[in-house]
Amino acid sequence: MARPHDIEVTVRSYELDALRHTNNAVYLNWMEQARLYVFERLGFGVTALIEGRTLYNIVRAEIDFRSPTFFGDRVVIGTELESLGTSSLKLRHPMTRADDGSVVCSTREVVVWLGPDGRPMPVPDDVRAALETLARAGAEDEQGEAS
Repeated sequence: MARPHDIEVTVRSYELDALRHTNNAVYLNWMEQARLYVFERLGFGVTALIEGRTLYNIVRAEIDFRSPTFFGDRVVIGTELESLGTSSLKLRHPMTRADDGSVVCSTREVVVWLGPDGRPMPVPDDVRAALETLARAGAEDEQGEAS
């Protein structure tokens, strides 16, 4: 079952590589789509970036591929807060097939909050509070799955 902060994508023809499965670089784009969707819902998305109210940088991205995807496959991408530090946070984006829930890949990204000078700064209090709601939602999902 999809959670409120999940997104679903359908593999498009131009996302395929010579082996006719989804090119590995596409998964980074999907991670970005999922992150931007959740950040927008939490109140600090693209609009806040454009207006200069918030600024962050991705400093690390990891993808552990489990199963290839192909043209027309529908993939559900989650966003979970793994940890929240002083100026950084770690997000996970589990990706599963929409039709059977099988794992496509597991991912992790490290996000560093930046000040106006482009240097790391503490995650703003309003952003921290919003991210903590994401963490609570993830904990509730885990409790629901355990029942």
